[in-house]
Amino acid sequence: LLGKLYLADPIDGCQPLTPIFHKESDPSNKKKNTAPFVLVERGGCDFVTKTHYAEIIGAKMVIVINYENQPSIVMGDDGLGNTLGIPSIIISYADGKQLKEKLNSKVPEEQTVTLLVKFDMPQNLNVEYMLWISSTHQSAYTFLERFRKFHNLFEGAIKIQPHYVLWYCYHCKFEGWNDQSNPNCISGGRYCAPDPDDSGPASGRQVVMEDLRQMCIFEKYPALWWDYMEGFGNTCLDEFQTTCYKRVLEAVGISNDVIEQCIKESFKGELVRSDNDKLEKERELFKNMNIPFWPALIINQVTYRGNLEDPEEVFDAICASFTKAPEICELYYNPADPSLLHYLSLVVIAVAVFGVFLYMIVIIYKKRLRKELSKQMESHITTAVSQYVAMKDMPATNEGL
Repeated sequence: LLGKLYLADPIDGCQPLTPIFHKESDPSNKKKNTAPFVLVERGGCDFVTKTHYAEIIGAKMVIVINYENQPSIVMGDDGLGNTLGIPSIIISYADGKQLKEKLNSKVPEEQTVTLLVKFDMPQNLNVEYMLWISSTHQSAYTFLERFRKFHNLFEGAIKIQPHYVLWYCYHCKFEGWNDQSNPNCISGGRYCAPDPDDSGPASGRQVVMEDLRQMCIFEKYPALWWDYMEGFGNTCLDEFQTTCYKRVLEAVGISNDVIEQCIKESFKGELVRSDNDKLEKERELFKNMNIPFWPALIINQVTYRGNLEDPEEVFDAICASFTKAPEICELYYNPADPSLLHYLSLVVIAVAVFGVFLYMIVIIYKKRLRKELSKQMESHITTAVSQYVAMKDMPATNEGL
């Protein structure tokens, strides 16, 4: 995006903004690929509200100035982010201060700030994406169900690797991981999950075990993992405390014995109580990657900031992550070249006309052939009858008597 920068009024962007620019009267906004940007300060309200008010007055992007002496953050969503149609980014306090000084300059020539913003994705020959989820997330199952057909369109050109968010019991660490009483943890408090139904019958411990089960399913049956996730998401989210998962395993053709053996072998000692190899690696990866939210999609090691509720947007992001995008990326939106379709339609018409013409020739030929055969048969029959009549009229002789 290329555009002229404007200072929001009010500067925090938490109330309806004053229309500070007019696209029709500003020549800089008539240039190709230009778009007006709005600069706001952090605080006072959530980021979605700031972006919403900027979008109302025609902005094409929002730039948020961070607090002073604050590290870079990931801007959160208040649940209405999917209603926005423009992007927003956050910059450091120092960078924002420079921009504000330019915009507030007393010299008119220095008040114009034009910015070029690029949203580039790292590109590779092959694309891999991680999906960070928890087995309790309905939104994760919904995404997988919607995106599955797009994943299959790539026919093996992309790879998915599911990962699971895990917590641990802080005080249990200082007690030597010996507290087995916490209903939301396993392995002495090393791996925990929030209680999925508060005072209901399910517990965080069952969530962690389901996370582990899904990890084993992907390891042993990667193709059927998609089927299991769809079945579990549709039928078992309210039944963590039951054996609902077994019905899904059986329905999709996965051996429960194989999965249980995988779970058992992942523990370093006593089942549920000892440390676990798979969960240990998963928690360390979760911590090292500093996953800010979940479900989270990581494409080529970059966190996807778009809308997971729209699978086509994810499809576009994955296509943009290829050094050379697969043909399906073009064909999905342009199934065929219109000129090619016109050419093919002419060919089909020509073949049809030729077929009809050939059929008519065959019919005419068959009629003429049948007529000729009839004439020949009639001639042969007439000749034969004439000979028979001639023989019958011949006088009898006494020869041989």
